Amino acid sequence: MPPPANLCQVGGFRAHTWEAKPKLLAEQLWSDQAGGLDLILGITPSGATYLYLPAEAATQYRRLFRRDARPVQSTGLVSLSPIRFSTIEALTRSLEDRVSKTKKGRAGTDNSRINMSYKLDELTKFGIVRGLFEKQRLLLRYCTGQISDQESPKFAIQPAQYAKSVRLVSFYFNIWERDSRPRSEREDSPIILDIGWSEFRPQTQPYMYLEVTSTAHIVVAENSLLKNPRGRAEFVYGDSLKLPQAEVSRMLQQFLSSNPGKPTIIMFHDQVERTSGIMSKDVLRTLGVDTTSWITDLDVCNSILCPAFYGSPYITQGLQTASATAQRNHKDVERDVEVGPSVRSPANREPLEHTSHVQRSRSPAPTGDHSSDVHIVDVRDMLYQALRQEDIRGDSVYANARMLGVDVSNIPPSGQNAGNDSRLMAQMWYAMASGNAFIEQKTERWPHGIHAQPQHSTLDEPPSTNTAAEQDEDDSDVDPNDAAPQPVVQKPKAALDPYELLEMSDYEDEDSDDD
Repeated sequence: MPPPANLCQVGGFRAHTWEAKPKLLAEQLWSDQAGGLDLILGITPSGATYLYLPAEAATQYRRLFRRDARPVQSTGLVSLSPIRFSTIEALTRSLEDRVSKTKKGRAGTDNSRINMSYKLDELTKFGIVRGLFEKQRLLLRYCTGQISDQESPKFAIQPAQYAKSVRLVSFYFNIWERDSRPRSEREDSPIILDIGWSEFRPQTQPYMYLEVTSTAHIVVAENSLLKNPRGRAEFVYGDSLKLPQAEVSRMLQQFLSSNPGKPTIIMFHDQVERTSGIMSKDVLRTLGVDTTSWITDLDVCNSILCPAFYGSPYITQGLQTASATAQRNHKDVERDVEVGPSVRSPANREPLEHTSHVQRSRSPAPTGDHSSDVHIVDVRDMLYQALRQEDIRGDSVYANARMLGVDVSNIPPSGQNAGNDSRLMAQMWYAMASGNAFIEQKTERWPHGIHAQPQHSTLDEPPSTNTAAEQDEDDSDVDPNDAAPQPVVQKPKAALDPYELLEMSDYEDEDSDDD
């Protein structure tokens, strides 16, 4: 078990550095750098972010750090990950965003532009999705040799022997969107039109790229005559199969269990409004896949990156309870909903240590073999909750992949095909995980703001035009990364008239379009 990482905070609220002016601090840090500066990004359970140097590395900047400041330990952080600044301007901007301006009655809190929205002693959905995003980056860099075993301790990880053999898969589905049965019936037995999955792995030779080793597309025969408004698209990566649902179930279970002894990360792209609340796990359950032991939220990747800490590497049982609440409310569209109960009740509050990262003892590590664990990663949450930090409706896998720069030139822009989408999801994951830390990647991808260019959607609903609500407060109180989206009111869907059903094409012979 590796010891917690010892860190010195660079700039921001209660920093270890002497220099308070971001520009001067950036110049001093940059003086000996050639081509860029690598720091460590730490994320608190609330989602606040801080910049660090390993304590041993800080010794080369003796004049920058206060002598009386003791290094902090990583035990209060959800994740540690590398962050790179390619220009001194980018570093200066990041330090400026972390300047905490003291205000009357708020001297003991971080009210910097980038962290003021996050309470430092509570777990929120932002801490969960941001930590998950950064763990994907950390895992990819370890699996491709960009982070060595010798460098692992500074990120407070000790990867398992099976870490580099992790299996990466993606799963997507389409259900009948005109299903007018009661919600409980739709959730218990969704009408599945087709499913798709892909398996992939990152490669380093002759250069870094993502190799997709297989992609499958299967149409459920019993429902092959049912149509969604968008229609169907051709499967461009091979031949589609049309099979009875029982056979679809057998093939999917065989695929998921085909590599025992290897941990699996499975990618979802869940859109609540498109499927009326039906999630990937609901579809998998309908197809006979037991997902009850699959790992979500704070524990994702922990048994891979640091099995000695598995259970929750830095989080106590109280925080795990909040995590369970966060999972239930994960799709809440309201911007500032607090997820879960406060970890520390008012009666038990104590002065916060140094950077106000709550120091918690580790949970006892569960025993057992975790080499076959399955971890769930929602790539849509990575994009919208962590990277773009907005709530939106009317998006699609195609539109989201295109937004991330994935080549979609061979994919039909209209129509649905779960096989094509599963492949795009794999490439979405790689595009984000191979990039910079989420906070810098956002600026690099959308330097003029996330709404500077119109978004493209292939769904019937137009893309959301959510904009930040007008603020009456001072500019220093506005976090540029966390503009609250306007709430979206979804109109209830009317049940279909039985006679309308008879007029649909569901009962027409259109096999030629389905195969």
